[in-house]
Amino acid sequence: MNTKRMVLGILGILVLAGCFSRPGRQYFDISLTTETVSSDVRSERILMIDDVLIDDVYDDYRIVYRVSPYEINYYSFIFWADKPDILIEDSIADYFAEKGLFRDVVQEFDQPVPDWILKARIHIIEEVDEEPAWSARLAMEMKILNAETQDVLVSHRFDRREKLGTNNVELLPVVVSRILEEELEVLTKRILNRH
Repeated sequence: MNTKRMVLGILGILVLAGCFSRPGRQYFDISLTTETVSSDVRSERILMIDDVLIDDVYDDYRIVYRVSPYEINYYSFIFWADKPDILIEDSIADYFAEKGLFRDVVQEFDQPVPDWILKARIHIIEEVDEEPAWSARLAMEMKILNAETQDVLVSHRFDRREKLGTNNVELLPVVVSRILEEELEVLTKRILNRH
């Protein structure tokens, strides 16, 4: 009888431990997955992607979700693979490197001296949990400056909100990546209009 009670006690403890165990952590990346068509126009300029700035509330590994215009929350177990400013900076650099629009694309000043500098700031990167459908929201501004004079050559600002398809945070990085790529295409067209 004592053995039976002991087994039931151990099973009870295991069930309770399962109820209080932490869910697994999830990490998400930003990836510009659609094939970027190389530009026919190639400049001999070197473009430097400067450190992307980000508004304080989003400067976190945790993914932000908003349940109303007045309330912001952070997921407890769902994270960006790196801080969003780093993910976006690397994505922008990869985009322009693959585009072939410039002789070189760098991310540090100690590399070849740049002719142009791309500066960007993330104002919003979040999931908006409103019924009936959740959305991804990305708001940024991007400027390309002449490295020598600091004159603004091209600028682009956007604030986009796109539905996720289903109410699932796993779709957030997919939609954010698509928004970023589409807006980089707009910026590219503006750059090409300068040539």
